[in-house]
Amino acid sequence: MSTQIQDAVAALKAALEAVGQLDGRVYENPAATVTGVGAVIAPPTVEWGSYGHDAGPTEAAFVVHLVVPFDEYATTRLYELVEPMREAIEGDPLFSVTSASPGLLQQGGTQLPTYALTVDVGL
Repeated sequence: MSTQIQDAVAALKAALEAVGQLDGRVYENPAATVTGVGAVIAPPTVEWGSYGHDAGPTEAAFVVHLVVPFDEYATTRLYELVEPMREAIEGDPLFSVTSASPGLLQQGGTQLPTYALTVDVGL
C-alpha cells in the first residue's frame, strides 16, 4: 500500500525522467551517488491541515536538487537545465515550483554544484 507522499514522489520522479539531459539519473535517495548531471529528490516537508489521528497530510514541499559536475561548465549547465526541470515538473498539474536556490550538495566526500528547486504539492 502506498501513501500519498509515496505517490507524489513517484509522480515527481516520472516528471523529472522526461528531462532528456538528465538521461534517467533521477534519485529518490539523498544518499545516492550522482555521476554526471542528475536530480535528487529529498524527503519533503509535510503539513497536515486538520487535527485528529485519521487526518492525512494535506500539503508537501519537496526540495529537488539539480546536480552537475564540479568543472568549468558547472554554472552554464545549471543555467541551461533549471528551466527545463521547472517546465517538466510543472507539466504535472499537481506540482508548482516556487523557487530555485544555488548551492552545493554533499555527495560522498565531494560537494557538487546544485540548484535546489522547491516544489509544492497538494495531497
